[in-house]
Amino acid sequence: MRRSQRREETGFKMNLDNSTLDVMCRMMVTDSQHVRRGSLIHLQQLLDINDDPGAEGDSVKQRKLAFIHRGLDARLNYGLTDPDMILHHIAGGLVDDTEGVEYRDPLDADELEWLNQMISEALNLYHLDKHVDRMMDVCSRYKATEFGSKGAIAKEFVESVSQAQNAIRQTRHEDVNDEMFDLSEGSFETYVGELYDDLTSPRSKLKTGMQGMNELLSGGFENGRVYVYFGLQGEGKSMMLLNLARQIKMYNRGYKCKDPTKKPCVVLLTMENSAKETTKRLFSISTNVKKITDVSKDAAIHLFRDDMALDPTNPINIFIKFKPSNSEDTSYLYTLYDDLYDMGYEPICFIQDYLGRIRSTEYNTELRIEFGKVVDEFKVFAEDKDIPFISAGQLNRDATKHVDEGRKQSKADLVRLMGRSNIGESMLILNNVDGAFLLAPEVTRNGDRYMGVQCIKHRYDPPEVEFVYIPYHEGNTIKLSEDYGREPNYKLTLRDDFLAGNANPNMPKQSQYQTNGIQELTSLDDDGIVFNAEIYGGDNASNVHDHSNIDELAAVAYQCHIAKQRYIEPMVFYQSYQDPMVFFDREPTARYYPVMAPPLIDPMVWF
Repeated sequence: MRRSQRREETGFKMNLDNSTLDVMCRMMVTDSQHVRRGSLIHLQQLLDINDDPGAEGDSVKQRKLAFIHRGLDARLNYGLTDPDMILHHIAGGLVDDTEGVEYRDPLDADELEWLNQMISEALNLYHLDKHVDRMMDVCSRYKATEFGSKGAIAKEFVESVSQAQNAIRQTRHEDVNDEMFDLSEGSFETYVGELYDDLTSPRSKLKTGMQGMNELLSGGFENGRVYVYFGLQGEGKSMMLLNLARQIKMYNRGYKCKDPTKKPCVVLLTMENSAKETTKRLFSISTNVKKITDVSKDAAIHLFRDDMALDPTNPINIFIKFKPSNSEDTSYLYTLYDDLYDMGYEPICFIQDYLGRIRSTEYNTELRIEFGKVVDEFKVFAEDKDIPFISAGQLNRDATKHVDEGRKQSKADLVRLMGRSNIGESMLILNNVDGAFLLAPEVTRNGDRYMGVQCIKHRYDPPEVEFVYIPYHEGNTIKLSEDYGREPNYKLTLRDDFLAGNANPNMPKQSQYQTNGIQELTSLDDDGIVFNAEIYGGDNASNVHDHSNIDELAAVAYQCHIAKQRYIEPMVFYQSYQDPMVFFDREPTARYYPVMAPPLIDPMVWF
């Protein structure tokens, strides 16, 4: 009754043919990011104001209109998005069946764009019809009035035009990426509702199979963001990207494409290693077989397919595309995306190896400017396609020096020796990067391999940790261990693993330490260290500054305050794998072993 009264008031007549109504019915059960709440509200407004002369006496058209109204009720009033639940809600409100209603095929992105534009234009016509008579009346009175009275009528005309513009503006169809937030009634609720839906959608973040990496990412790779992993030459950048490509496929099984008519895929554009070389490495990561030629052809195919199978529970495909170094600029990203889209795929993540191998659309011979432009264009692409973009970059010579010296001196936590200043042309690269990470592989004294990862920039929710050390899969030198859904196996420091096996695993994490008693611990010379801390020997406490000439101490206990609690812990400092620097033992007799080579510990090593 309410609808018929409103139609009589508007007098707006738009003949919606059966084909258009079919498209609207299909929209009701389309699960896509392009079906925005604002679009549904606009459709409801159109149906409420339209007095369709062709609906009377047409039972099929009436069933379609009823289907659409019930679908809008399910989506707008009950917040349903699952197609099966929406259909269940619609069926509960229909007296008759859905004979003649075409709804089974969801709309693709182009069809949704057409429908949204058509609804917006129809509403614009309605508001123009609503205001045009008044504006024509004002114009007639303006022309018939003497000059002295025209001012008041002109104000009335401006007010009438403003009202029409405001009404049309509220029904304007905007692109998904063209957004604006405000507090006005209706706009506020729509925007916050869409924001909440986006953040709780399975496609809002792409998880990896490594809990430590997910910690650094605050849950996963987010749409519209650019992430870059920086490392030394030949030290795991390409390996990291390949592990991420596989893990995004394996650990995001519930992903739904924005366009439900497409199939999801991860794209790896390699511009350094050929597609065959990259596929060989992916085989080793997937199967844990060192070389594809170590097994028969049939076995290789079977093993590879078992891990990388495409099925309803894991439909995400992986495309590896090779282009020679610097043979393409960033416009090729759009070409590749469109080619895959035409093949029936929707890329959910782009990975490019690496940013020094692709040109900007405005190539510049100065690398500082060129790399900055490339990252800027990565960002535009990521936002335009609403997907995460992942790449890699080189660290500079200073980083090489720090890491090489650290390895010679058997230091642990090598990735901590580097920072933002170690990124080549860092500032322009970092400007538009949403997540930046440093990589440094390490091997402990026990032979365990880890990839150290440091987060040096984030625009997303702040991660709880800045450093993680992810173990390699046992027996595989290019596969990172996956612990998602299991007990975490990543570490926050490797220093304990560089001790003599006496580290206390129950002590607080490094970030929780608050110390009292140690003020300075720095290199002195080739024979000793400055160690300014309280050393307790019997009943007498003394400050010992230079241990370089001391051969032995009496029984001692080392004490420090950690997290406001008193711990008496053993400490083992290693000059190298074989040469202990300082050793405090729990046994009644403890010995100090003098330093015989340049000390390598830094002010945090005792953690």
